[in-house]
Amino acid sequence: MSDFHIHDDDASRLAAENARRLTDSGRNALQFSLELQRAMIEEMARASGEILERMHVEIEITSELVARVASAHSIRELATAYNDCTQHQAEAFRIDSQLLMKHGQRLCDRTSRLLTGTAPT
Repeated sequence: MSDFHIHDDDASRLAAENARRLTDSGRNALQFSLELQRAMIEEMARASGEILERMHVEIEITSELVARVASAHSIRELATAYNDCTQHQAEAFRIDSQLLMKHGQRLCDRTSRLLTGTAPT
């Protein structure tokens, strides 16, 4: 009969250990999920600020083009205004592309740190 109680104690201990592991696993998964969501929201907030800045740049480029077209007195001046403004837009697009890559890189880095358990910098 005493052997039965020993097995009962072992089973109870094993059940408690498995329950603790399951709880810890769920807690870790939830914590990871919340940290990942926080990283994504923070990166989206950064990106939205940069998008607003980009909109201002686009408005400035368009305003410059409209002003130059309005004051142009020849086809050559129109072509020059158009050429200058498209170069400004190309430069703005290049900067946008770099910013997009930086956002993606930051998100990947932060996700890697979350997966490896490394503290954020």
